[in-house]
Amino acid sequence: MRGGHRPGPAAGRRRAGRRPADGGLTMIEVIVAIGLVSAVAATLGLVLVSGSSLTHYQGQAQVAAQLATESVDRARGMRRTAVLGGRDRDSVLAQIKIAGVAEQYADTADAWDPTARAGDGASAALPTVPQQITVDGVAFWRHWYVGRCWRMAAVSDCRATHGSAANKAEFFRIVVAVSWDSKYCTGDCAFVTSTLVSSSAIDPMFQLDPTTPPPTTTAPPPPTTPGTTAPPPTTAPPPGGSLAAVWAHRSSTGAVPAALWIGSSVLNITGLVHTNSDLNIGGSLLTISPRVEYVTTQTIDAHQSSVPAPVRVGVGTPRSRAVADYRPGGSAAVAAGTRYHAVPASACAAGTWRYAGTGIPVGASVVYVPCAVVIDADFKPLLVAEGTISIAKPSITVGNAAQPASTGLVSASATDTAIHVAGSHAQIYGNVQALAGKVSLLGSYGLFQCGVTGNTVEIRGSDLTIRADGTCT
Repeated sequence: MRGGHRPGPAAGRRRAGRRPADGGLTMIEVIVAIGLVSAVAATLGLVLVSGSSLTHYQGQAQVAAQLATESVDRARGMRRTAVLGGRDRDSVLAQIKIAGVAEQYADTADAWDPTARAGDGASAALPTVPQQITVDGVAFWRHWYVGRCWRMAAVSDCRATHGSAANKAEFFRIVVAVSWDSKYCTGDCAFVTSTLVSSSAIDPMFQLDPTTPPPTTTAPPPPTTPGTTAPPPTTAPPPGGSLAAVWAHRSSTGAVPAALWIGSSVLNITGLVHTNSDLNIGGSLLTISPRVEYVTTQTIDAHQSSVPAPVRVGVGTPRSRAVADYRPGGSAAVAAGTRYHAVPASACAAGTWRYAGTGIPVGASVVYVPCAVVIDADFKPLLVAEGTISIAKPSITVGNAAQPASTGLVSASATDTAIHVAGSHAQIYGNVQALAGKVSLLGSYGLFQCGVTGNTVEIRGSDLTIRADGTCT
């Protein structure tokens, strides 16, 4: 071209390709960056979900461990004659040992109750069929396995056979497995634990001289001859309506290990302690005052404790609330007027009403529930339930501290356990009552103002205070 400079081919190529090349590189970088961010976000999401699920699993494992440990403690406290009671041969031999059980049950001879009929094992004290226990919506299954083993002199382990050994001691090996379903386990998850308990009433390890009768702390009723009745109790029976810190209402023996069983550490009870049947008090650092009463037998094995000598009395009647009075239309329900609230049956999901802080009107002083109850938040009114009542969450206050006589917990359930308090730092104002079932206190650092009343009572928590005084009348 005339009159101008014509660029060379190389320069033309540079100008023609520079902008498109830069623009394409920027787009690729953006796409790569988006991809990296997406990948990192997806990975973090998976990590967070996985971490949450793992935390959930660990919580379930802790529940399983607690259930298994509590079960072992229960077995240790049983009468030796009750360990095999009702476990028939066919049911025992048909038990399937879940994962982890075989190892702890090794070198153990199967054992059963020769007087039990086929099928009785399902309803035995230690059943041969799994028991379902639901905690926070998760189904756990408790399995009991019971067999015999023997310890010989100079042998530390307990073996399924003893040959002709002269110096041998027989034990029950009790294995408890708690299983549940989780994606973190191949098959069912399981927590397994075991214990050995002597098959005799007295542990042979403490029976040093076989020629000396074994010691006993049990005071049986005075002997009688056939055709005669037992002599009257040493004192008159307590009057009806007696105010008691602890009252076990069962009037016949057979509870495990006693109608009133105390096996705590650092326990303070102020007020009358009474059982209409047998009594078993053990543990350490117990302070009980002023009086302990029993009707049939008593066993005291408390260490570093202040426990008054139990007094044998006649069967008495506790002061109690009648559940029928609190049902809709009952006398107590009518007397409460607008302060009475009946939870509708439709609020009972799978047979349980869970209280988490809502669901009752402000100002209610009496709440009636037609099913079981789980308390997960502070609850001020008097609670009357047809089903069981459970408190496992820590730091919960139930009832009215200013007027405890007007509040408390009442269960009409006849199950084991009707009222179950396992949460730590629970404060309950008002009597805890289950005249047809068992009251079980397993938590720690708890206060029970106005005491507990049950068909049977089990107190195995630590650092508990139970009292009945003038504020309870």
